[in-house]
Amino acid sequence: MLHFRGWASIVGFLATWGVVGQARAQTQPYAAPAPAGAHVAIYSGTGSTHLRLVPLGGKEAVAECVGMCDFSALPGRYTLYTHDASTGDDHQVSLRIKRSSRFQLVQGDDSARDGGLVLGITGSVSVVAGFFMVLPVVFSSMCEDTHCTTSGERVTAEVGLGLLLGGIVATPIGFAVFGHNRTKLKLIDESPYEARSNGPSLRLGVIGVNGGVGFGGVGSF
Repeated sequence: MLHFRGWASIVGFLATWGVVGQARAQTQPYAAPAPAGAHVAIYSGTGSTHLRLVPLGGKEAVAECVGMCDFSALPGRYTLYTHDASTGDDHQVSLRIKRSSRFQLVQGDDSARDGGLVLGITGSVSVVAGFFMVLPVVFSSMCEDTHCTTSGERVTAEVGLGLLLGGIVATPIGFAVFGHNRTKLKLIDESPYEARSNGPSLRLGVIGVNGGVGFGGVGSF
């Protein structure tokens, strides 16, 4: 696209207003062009990963490629579907495009993720079970009779205390492993996307010059 910028000045009130009046009659009011799409790049890190990006809730793909996608898209929310041909793993990742950006796809470890989920759930169950196993001994501390609990209840409370403490440790570790090993998009860098004109534009107006006012214009073609 050829860009042209020019300024012309005609000093004198009669000549100036005559040209301005003619220009207003022949030109449309200036309006800023609508912003174009943001430039986005997504790298999978492997040549066997198929990438497909669709708008959130939509079906038509904005971009579809293998290995690396380089495309333009309007800011908004999208869903990235990935398929690794070497392992057969499928993943779904949410993506919000705000401006021109580059992303790296970080493949998660599904085995470690499943193990972390199992550990987190098991730890949570242990906490609840251990709490109820210890509860009778806790209530017995308010009893004045030394025979408020049996020896079996005391043994159960000791086991429950072990489950309670073990669950408290295992639960956060398990869910941390689960979250850390998920497939995600890592932002490499980003920059504001620039609006690009979709066609010729012309801007006209009055400018001040020595001794009076003048007519000015700037256009791009």
